[in-house]
Amino acid sequence: MIEVQLEDEYQSTIEKSGGEVLVIIKKKDAAGPTPPDEQKLLLDGLTIVIDPGHGGTSVGAVGPRGTREKDVVLSTSLIIEKMLVQLGANVLLTRRTDKNVSLAERVNIANKNNADVFVSVHYNGFSDPSANGTETYWHTRGSNQSSRLASTVQNYLIKKLQRRNRGVKQANFYVLRETKMPAILIEPLFLTNPTEETLIRNEANQKLVAEAVVEGLVEIYS
Repeated sequence: MIEVQLEDEYQSTIEKSGGEVLVIIKKKDAAGPTPPDEQKLLLDGLTIVIDPGHGGTSVGAVGPRGTREKDVVLSTSLIIEKMLVQLGANVLLTRRTDKNVSLAERVNIANKNNADVFVSVHYNGFSDPSANGTETYWHTRGSNQSSRLASTVQNYLIKKLQRRNRGVKQANFYVLRETKMPAILIEPLFLTNPTEETLIRNEANQKLVAEAVVEGLVEIYS
């Protein structure tokens, strides 16, 4: 029997090599061992602004069952934030609670903090409840990075949600036009469609939306 007694700051391992038994003693790493399943920080150093649309007196679309857009975009955005932080990103939200935030304030948060990318989160609405599907918007200002990001995130949204592909579209939305970095606005599902409202109310589907956004960002920026 081999017994090794060490002070707390040291650790030992025993290895067999040929006919010999080696006792290896070394000082413990102060930070401890790195967990084998530790997630790589694929977005380390990237500053990302997530913009939950509406809030406060701006309710947004309302579903047949009374689901309010301002509520579900916030819960979805918080899931996105959590995933991005785990990948090392510096994440800023334009709102964390149910409050009024002007379009100019949303843009200012992104521009003032020199964000690398801006993602505005919405759920769609239309007077005809049969309207359904997924679409993503970008603006022609700046480089083609917004277009590329919009197409990439749209592809992931379609893959995960399996709803009608309404395409990637250009739009003159204030938050896309006035931000100085690549910016997109997502409309993953129609809140005014009874089937899609049910999907939106399910946290598992909000997580799918979050995964699509995060995977799109990783593909472009990691």
